[in-house]
Amino acid sequence: MRSAQKFSMRYPLTEVEGSCGTQIESGDHAAPRYTSTRLSELSNYLFQDIKKNTITEWRDNYDNTEQYPSVVPSKGFYNIVNGSLGIATGASASIPQFNLKEVNNALIKLMWNSDIQFDEIYCAPDFATGGVLLNEEEVKESLKNGKGKACKLRSVIEYDEKERCFIVKEIPYSVYTNTICGELESIEEDIANPGIERHNDLTGKTVYIKIYLKKGANPSKVLKYLYKNTSLQSFYGINMTMLENGRFPRVFGWKECLEAFLSHQYEVYYNGYKYDLEKIKARLHIIEGLIIAVENIDEVVALIKSSASTSAAAAKLKQRFNLDDEQVKAILDIKLSKLANLEIEKIRAEQDSLLSEKSRIEAIIDDSVLLKKEIEKDLTAVAEKFGDARRTQILNIEKEGEEEPIEEKAIQISLTNNGVIYAKETSSLLVQKRGGVGAKLKLKKNDYVNTTITARTTSKILFFTNLGNLYHMSAAELTLGEQTFIQSLFEMEENEIVCAMSALDNSTPRDSCVIIFTKNGYIKKTLLSEYNLKRNKKSKAINLQTNDSIVNAVFSRGDKVGILTHKGYFLTFDSNDVNAIGKDTQGVKAISLTPKDWVVCAQAILPETQTLCFISEKGYCKQVDLSEFPLQKRATRGKSAQNCADEDAMIWYTPIIGSSLIITSSTAAIKIELDSIPKQSRAASGNRSIKLGPNDKVLKIQSI
Repeated sequence: MRSAQKFSMRYPLTEVEGSCGTQIESGDHAAPRYTSTRLSELSNYLFQDIKKNTITEWRDNYDNTEQYPSVVPSKGFYNIVNGSLGIATGASASIPQFNLKEVNNALIKLMWNSDIQFDEIYCAPDFATGGVLLNEEEVKESLKNGKGKACKLRSVIEYDEKERCFIVKEIPYSVYTNTICGELESIEEDIANPGIERHNDLTGKTVYIKIYLKKGANPSKVLKYLYKNTSLQSFYGINMTMLENGRFPRVFGWKECLEAFLSHQYEVYYNGYKYDLEKIKARLHIIEGLIIAVENIDEVVALIKSSASTSAAAAKLKQRFNLDDEQVKAILDIKLSKLANLEIEKIRAEQDSLLSEKSRIEAIIDDSVLLKKEIEKDLTAVAEKFGDARRTQILNIEKEGEEEPIEEKAIQISLTNNGVIYAKETSSLLVQKRGGVGAKLKLKKNDYVNTTITARTTSKILFFTNLGNLYHMSAAELTLGEQTFIQSLFEMEENEIVCAMSALDNSTPRDSCVIIFTKNGYIKKTLLSEYNLKRNKKSKAINLQTNDSIVNAVFSRGDKVGILTHKGYFLTFDSNDVNAIGKDTQGVKAISLTPKDWVVCAQAILPETQTLCFISEKGYCKQVDLSEFPLQKRATRGKSAQNCADEDAMIWYTPIIGSSLIITSSTAAIKIELDSIPKQSRAASGNRSIKLGPNDKVLKIQSI
């Protein structure tokens, strides 16, 4: 039964008529009287050509009445794809499952290049139940050595915001839903319940568990608790102990086990072709005798008629035509109907065909390259016929602290005037044509977005406030698609509000500087190492003057910086012109402002940047070559960047780093292709990029 279960075997070896079980619990298949079974089509490849003496070692069965092969031919695929888990006398094994296509491709590469590097033939585990592999680097090392860290597997879970429930659709290999449901029941009855109301196991042919949350429960925290305390996250060990030549236990590294299989294949194919060659030679020998008889048919018939018995006829034929016993027997057994001209031509055609096949097989036996091509042909054919796509996802993750791995995704984080944070994947924004209305943000009444950034779930988000304080948190703590109140994250002072956000990626060098820009045109540079971003949630970022506020903070290692003002002036200068100072300081003048003007945006401009994209509050946007803005001295006014119409003003710019743009307004966000934004001069007004509603205005443009 287990050999037929699609959730137990990556590639089932048997087919069952009747119920062979479900993922609800182990052993829940139908009784034997209700089932019938047979080998699957793939299993036939395990035994293919076994009658051709491909296996040389056979062993007696338990009562010495029959024999069985020590190993099977397994032509076309390596059954390691189905994995193995078990304990024998003095040895245990735990071999994960793999994807047949990937393994066959690896075998072909290794066959043609025995010195190939491990990375080129490495195949990540691919389990029948799918799920998510979290620690691929550790698993890779374990497979390389044959043992080591186990596969860390996680369920595939979706969150239904409408029903406020998690939907479990895939679970780790060798875990059953009854086990998970039992753990959920214990949690629901426990005083430490993180917010689970009830659950419902709707598993049929596939896994489907609904876990409903209590009102007010934080889905992100509940999910982390479930991963830590239930089998929704589980392990599968790696111990590649196998029998060498079907006899001796040995720990195989990944490359070693592939080499052992290929060595077996060489022997199987060679023995098979030797068998075919002997059969062809034997048949050609018979045909040679038949042709001699046909060419001398009258004499043969007369000789047979004159003989007193079959044995006498056989003796005369052997003596007259110099034939052996097998040839004579074939002549005596031939039917009269076979003497027709058409039948004689068939015999000659068969001889030609066999001679051609004999030459082909002899060439294969004598040439290792041709033998490898035959093995490759079968490996490719089986992979195309039975191979399928990967089921187990491999995530680009990173460990935060010592516990929770984080799935890396591109996200957009928006903060409203009432201190509500909205986070969503940028992939959920569909690309629209320039001038579209974008995707409306699900804001509460009287809410509008004040500031927004793009980040990664592995990033650290820095919040800068009107009091000059800095707060930080991991982006992974935010629940995608749900609102989070910033006051629930930090103990902020009375009347303290966030006025800017920045994302600190793990790739940012720790010798970088934090460069803070203020509305009144000041700049302050401080070494990143001065901020304790591992422990303290709050620190002083800058001393602000009265009526001044933070516009933006960037991370730089001596890059150029660009500052844009409300009236459209743009200044670029070298950040090395500003000395790094302590965090509890005010900074120096960055740009000279005209009356009733202020800084709206400031960014670091990397050396590879060629183009900038500017946008106004009313959504007029354009691309401008960076070469139109030569470097100037700090504390000067800069050059005009865009000609704005009446009642419009500049709001943001972005250095171009990708092929798409995300434009965020107070109520919506739109994703458009960069090519739809024209490249214009500094004096141009730009083109409309987003359709705005009443009292709506653009907040930011970001290149992705």
